[in-house]
Amino acid sequence: MNQPGSSASPCTIRKRQVYYVHGFDGRGPRFYHPLYRDGAAAQDAINGTSSWVGEMEATGDLAASWNVKAQSADGEVMTRYTFLRWEDMVKAHWLVSRFTTVRQTMQFYAAYIRSGAMGSLWNCSKRYTGSVLSPLVFGALALLLSIVLATSVALVLGYLAPAWGNAGKWVASGLSGWLLLWGALLWSDKLRLLWLARAWVFVHNWGNRNNPAIESRWKKFALHIAGDAGVEDADEILLIGHSAGSWVVISVLAELLALPQSKALWPRLRLMTLGQVVPMMSFCTGAHQFREQVNQVVASSVPWLDFTAPSDPLCTALANPLDGSGVPKAAVSKPAVVVRSARFDKMFDVGTFKRLAADPFRIHFQYLMATDLRVTNDYFSITAGPRPLSHWMEVQT
Repeated sequence: MNQPGSSASPCTIRKRQVYYVHGFDGRGPRFYHPLYRDGAAAQDAINGTSSWVGEMEATGDLAASWNVKAQSADGEVMTRYTFLRWEDMVKAHWLVSRFTTVRQTMQFYAAYIRSGAMGSLWNCSKRYTGSVLSPLVFGALALLLSIVLATSVALVLGYLAPAWGNAGKWVASGLSGWLLLWGALLWSDKLRLLWLARAWVFVHNWGNRNNPAIESRWKKFALHIAGDAGVEDADEILLIGHSAGSWVVISVLAELLALPQSKALWPRLRLMTLGQVVPMMSFCTGAHQFREQVNQVVASSVPWLDFTAPSDPLCTALANPLDGSGVPKAAVSKPAVVVRSARFDKMFDVGTFKRLAADPFRIHFQYLMATDLRVTNDYFSITAGPRPLSHWMEVQT
């Protein structure tokens, strides 16, 4: 088994294992495999490199993998890219009706605000807190407009159709208000506000209830990694969590570190979070287990690189992922996490960047996608190139 510096120099990776954890997204590897394949090809054209991305294959019930062979001036790198699957859990949570989602979302807001977690999140990242509150603000405005509409209809009917009587005009006004609310609910779905609302409910339920089914899945992921034949001779084992996957990958890494058979992997384990929202979970009052897992990851000294972008409103941009975790800063001799800006503004010309930044869901996926301009931190150089994560932790973006 390779140790750092044995078969590969400290600056060069020849064989890498990547384990990617997606966010709160019901789309599985059939979406993410072509996203990676097409992105790698586009990035090759920018970087002057050559990559081959193989076909996707199932590697157990909870994973899908594909091989990547990348060729550059620094030589050839073989990467095994494994997509850890939990989209079924997202879909199961997604199946609840819109009305149930609204009720659960209101319960989330009541608990999160009452506990003081929302205030802590506001101090951590104001823009992200605005995104968290956006379904509530939209719903409040829709309710206000429905009341105004219903009252206006009642007044107009009282003036133009006095023969209707009180009962008739209030039925008509109530129906108009209800129709406006129903239309707003449908529109909120198209705006993907209900997607956000479902995600907030999911994290709150997970954090405060310590759901056994959820925790069991993360343990299975850890066992999958520990038992994967490819890790035996990999120069680097890179765990990546995107968006809500940042919560998951921390739990998976903590479970992996707790396995006796993983001790030999520790020197080669690396962690990267993209568009992370870790503090939102840490601020949940009942998320004791998750906070312990963050502490376990920090105590292990596994190198951790975090990329967020100020242009991405769906992440806690440039905030320390350890906020709210209770990690004693005095006990950390060096930064436990290297926080970098993804600098999406350097990846495109001004016009293209402004267009992409206008769509918060599109810009939130840019971490995983190709760039139009050559940069120092593109996803494909990090996951398939010859440089180890330690290199990217030193590079200033």
